[in-house]
Amino acid sequence: MTTAQEGGVPAGGKVTVPLCVSTFSFFYNGKPGVVLTAPQTYAIFSGTTTVWSGIPGAAGKVAGTITRVARSDKSGSSAIVKTMWSKAVSGYGDGTDGTSMTYAGLTKVEGTSAVCAAVLGTKGAIGYAFTGGCTTVASKRMVASLKNANGVAVSPPAWVPGAALTGSPPAADGSWNAVDFIWKAGAKTPPMVSMEYGFIRKSLTGVTGGKIAKAFMQYMIGALKNGGYGFNAVPAGWRNPSVTMVNAITV
Repeated sequence: MTTAQEGGVPAGGKVTVPLCVSTFSFFYNGKPGVVLTAPQTYAIFSGTTTVWSGIPGAAGKVAGTITRVARSDKSGSSAIVKTMWSKAVSGYGDGTDGTSMTYAGLTKVEGTSAVCAAVLGTKGAIGYAFTGGCTTVASKRMVASLKNANGVAVSPPAWVPGAALTGSPPAADGSWNAVDFIWKAGAKTPPMVSMEYGFIRKSLTGVTGGKIAKAFMQYMIGALKNGGYGFNAVPAGWRNPSVTMVNAITV
């Protein structure tokens, strides 16, 4: 987020608080076992591949015309998918086609539940969404395995989302704008990982509702410490510096 989006709080005046890790997947309406690569998903959504027979290994699992279910360009899931393509697909973003979800013939819906419903209701459909939000589809095992940066096909629950958080986090009161967890190396690392986070002023002294704001952030940290609600836990090395700073906030 920009400083303006963060309410004008100057650099160093806020604490970024990692709350949980989320993964994103491609879901399809068919039998389980489809394995996709990032270039294949791009070929599907850009309209280059229009039938499942064009995907090696799909025979016997899903067939017919591919119905593509997409979110708007403004959605977080579209941004994550496009970021993966920019890193994993040669030629993506070359200016001729591919930096927007405006391809002809897409079924456009808004919200994770709408994506799941559209995929579940149409044979041969494929969409993308927050993995933990598509419980109906996931329970039918229609999550496509996606080959990651190591060329290994991964899918839940065997993948390790926290493996995408490599190295050390930025300072808790510094800028996190350049951080992303997409297309990171690792045999069990999901290709599309994001972090849900909040931010709070380092000083709430004299701020109306300051005590409530601090208490709420502390509650959210505790509630999501071990993941849950379809999310995954933030590794301690990324989480703890922010927790320490939140606990030290003056009110």
